[in-house]
Amino acid sequence: MKTLLIKLAKSPKKIFLLDALGALITCSLLLIIQSKLGIYFGMPDKTIIVLSILAFSLFWYSTACFLLFQKLNWKKHLKRIGIANLIYCGLTFVLLVYNYKIITPLDWIYFFGEIMIISFLVSIELRMVKG
Repeated sequence: MKTLLIKLAKSPKKIFLLDALGALITCSLLLIIQSKLGIYFGMPDKTIIVLSILAFSLFWYSTACFLLFQKLNWKKHLKRIGIANLIYCGLTFVLLVYNYKIITPLDWIYFFGEIMIISFLVSIELRMVKG
């Protein structure tokens, strides 16, 4: 983890690109689940659409920060992205619990995996802001 932080600290612009790509992957996977794999997942379509819209919004914000990096107070924006990612993870967890009667084991695996990956990214983002 220290090696990754050192590499990112040398070029903090890359963390915005990493976050944008992660958000785009999340959005794409959610739409694939909703449209093609819905029979294996129990999470309601409306919930998946809301989560994909949030992920897409994070994608655009991170992309804008990446493209406009030279004009930004990057630490302020990285902190915002980190907090938004934490909110997304918390909302995802709340929706899992709220829909526990209808979700499948595959839902638990996918969404907890997503939460773990995003949480790891958030820990890097917030350490970069502090350091």
